[in-house]
Amino acid sequence: MIEWAVAGGVITGRSGAEQGWGFMDVERLGDYQWADLRALRLAALAEAPDAFWATLADESGYDETRWRAFVAGVAWFVVRRDAEVVGAAGGVQTEDGEPELIGMWVAPGVRGRGYGAALVSAVSDWARGVGAPAIGLWIVQGNDPARNLYQRCGFRPTGERAPLPSPRVGVEERLRLTL
Repeated sequence: MIEWAVAGGVITGRSGAEQGWGFMDVERLGDYQWADLRALRLAALAEAPDAFWATLADESGYDETRWRAFVAGVAWFVVRRDAEVVGAAGGVQTEDGEPELIGMWVAPGVRGRGYGAALVSAVSDWARGVGAPAIGLWIVQGNDPARNLYQRCGFRPTGERAPLPSPRVGVEERLRLTL
């Protein structure tokens, strides 16, 4: 669990030193930090285009107003290695009332060092904070590194599957974590 603090309207969490790789800070973004999310999302969509519903072409065309709305409509968290933003994940309320973890990505150069788990923890803590008994996510089949991370964090398959949106080919499946 991350220790959370609020200072100057910014919510941050610190997990402490992580085995010589620097300090890891997790922060919930405010809409004024839209440029941080934009930079990270565009990097994610360029590096792992098959892991997301969105496309680089779509999101690179968003203007500041749309990015601010994107940040305001989702509980976005970023993780920093020292001062550098190296990953993000969001939490969103769904119509059925069970929140979902969305948009998870960690820069390739720092994967396997706990940043992804810190983001999952932050979004799970957010879901607990809104009173949710569980949180779900959808993952593209074949994304075994992400699946392994989510399962280490306690997510389990629900058996639900859905085709990816056209023109992409493939299936995604739903995982769920009871909080």
